[in-house]
Amino acid sequence: MIYTLNVSEEILNKFKNFEVHAYYDNFSLPTAIIVEDSNIVLINDANYDRISFGVIQLRGREKNS
Repeated sequence: MIYTLNVSEEILNKFKNFEVHAYYDNFSLPTAIIVEDSNIVLINDANYDRISFGVIQLRGREKNS
């Protein structure tokens, strides 16, 4: 699951395998929180590359567990 704040829909539409909850306001920088099982990754100044890297980090942690 990905929770986002001020991340563009164009970027979010690229993540087909995740449930995405998008929120918007006028004061915050783009932020994403990726939640998978009991693991969480926070991404500040979120863009596609940073979110993708966060997903890779989470999946790497699961394999090492």
